[in-house]
Amino acid sequence: MFVYEFMAGIVDTIAGDEEDFDPHLHRKVDKPTSYSDTMIHLLKGSIGAGVLAMPNAFSRMGVFGGIAGIIIVGIFAIASIQLLIATQYTLCKRHRRGYIAYPRSMFMALQDGPAWLRWASSPLYYFVDFVLIMWQLGICCIYCVFVAENVKQVFDYYNQEVSLRIHLCYLLIPLTILGLVKDLKLMTPLSTLANAVTILGFLLVLFYLVEDDVVLDNAKMNLKSLGDVPVFLGIALFALEAVGVVSISFGI
Repeated sequence: MFVYEFMAGIVDTIAGDEEDFDPHLHRKVDKPTSYSDTMIHLLKGSIGAGVLAMPNAFSRMGVFGGIAGIIIVGIFAIASIQLLIATQYTLCKRHRRGYIAYPRSMFMALQDGPAWLRWASSPLYYFVDFVLIMWQLGICCIYCVFVAENVKQVFDYYNQEVSLRIHLCYLLIPLTILGLVKDLKLMTPLSTLANAVTILGFLLVLFYLVEDDVVLDNAKMNLKSLGDVPVFLGIALFALEAVGVVSISFGI
């Protein structure tokens, strides 16, 4: 079985008319989260190291290029997630299911589409699974390095200098414990604390940003090189997109 297929056990498949079917009413969730819990987890999953990396992205594109680029990427990201949600909702109603996972959504959408595209349904099913796995793996690696580097700076300040790899090994213990928790309701207090710390971090960054006079010279306003554009796009998408950590089983 492939990733995300475990969701198949929490839905119903009901016979009847498509227009009368509401996917929200045919989902079996053992331990559902409340709206407030879900919002807390969404904020934690969407806002974090990616936002703190945006200054690096803007330094590559320049102020004007960065503003234009983030608007374009934001519009693209919002339009894409809206299309994904609308497609999943339509497929759930058409096939009378409470939930359809991302790879299965791609498969069923192509099967219901033009005849000349149906051959791609199976390859793209595995492609979506592969992309989701690699994307989540990459994001988790980035977060581990981000946390380890920040912890290392604290230890270095107190003259306890050790290798970054050692700090990464230390992180395995708390990360493994957190990974064993399957109930999101139990994680809500930790996500709340994490959101509070994130907001505090943003305020500190803002304080140090405005503490000294900000000088906008030509080097900060203009694009440095075309080779920085892909890096900017990668950082911007990393900061804005979190669809892989969102389970749409809790509301399409």
